[in-house]
Amino acid sequence: MNKLKAVIERAVENGWVDTRMEVTFHDDSKAKFELDSEFELLFSHDFAKAFFGEGMIYQSDLTAELKKELSYIGSKGRCLGVAWKYHIGSAVLSEDPLEYYFNQL
Repeated sequence: MNKLKAVIERAVENGWVDTRMEVTFHDDSKAKFELDSEFELLFSHDFAKAFFGEGMIYQSDLTAELKKELSYIGSKGRCLGVAWKYHIGSAVLSEDPLEYYFNQL
């Protein structure tokens, strides 16, 4: 399955609607949308809120891969902040933001 399509579908399932654009899936491997780039979509606050949620995220919520990459000092229950803000920041710092989103599915 196309990674971008899967990421968009998750955000739509969680209630994301962008009135600036219309998402049209032509087939299983392509997603057509009217934005300058996929990065504009991935770093949209509304998109990230729908994809990651607006609840709080704790260190214990992270995937094993993220825990390994990060070196936090403190308890396993350490609060990292609002989920979408934490994850959008992590996506910005990642080598491949789309892959970061996809790994959170």
